[in-house]
Amino acid sequence: MKRQFLLTLSLVALLMAAASCVGLDTLRKLQVGSARVSGLQLPTFTNRSFGVSVDVPVQNPSSYLRIYDIEGVVRTGQTNMMSFTAEPIEIAAKSSQTYTAHLRMTPAPEVSLFTVIAALKDFNPKEYVCDVSFRLSGSPKGNGQLYTVKDQPLEKFFK
Repeated sequence: MKRQFLLTLSLVALLMAAASCVGLDTLRKLQVGSARVSGLQLPTFTNRSFGVSVDVPVQNPSSYLRIYDIEGVVRTGQTNMMSFTAEPIEIAAKSSQTYTAHLRMTPAPEVSLFTVIAALKDFNPKEYVCDVSFRLSGSPKGNGQLYTVKDQPLEKFFK
């Protein structure tokens, strides 16, 4: 259960941060359900990244929305623990669907893979913050506006 919180952190942080900072009515009307890990690719000796697929139910009573160029970092204190990126997410207009987000999470260069695994054992969202940047667009090919959210406590996402 604790592992699922950390693995789904990227997507939850992105959607919650977007909803709290963006002036778009469309984004504020989104209702995001509980995320569920649907796939996991563990790191190897040559690749330190985790590949994670997360299924997220979303109800969108408004117009089409595309979230892309998603990246961020999770840290505790001044120590970066993990960086993440996600493939673009396209949310259909006036829909209620489950979307699969594909994430890539990589331990920071100064953090060993063993440190990340040990952090999962005693995971406490009060000890972590997240920075996220992403672009939002209302059309499939349009250029979206860049948004950055800094210092978001993870505790906020686990209530």
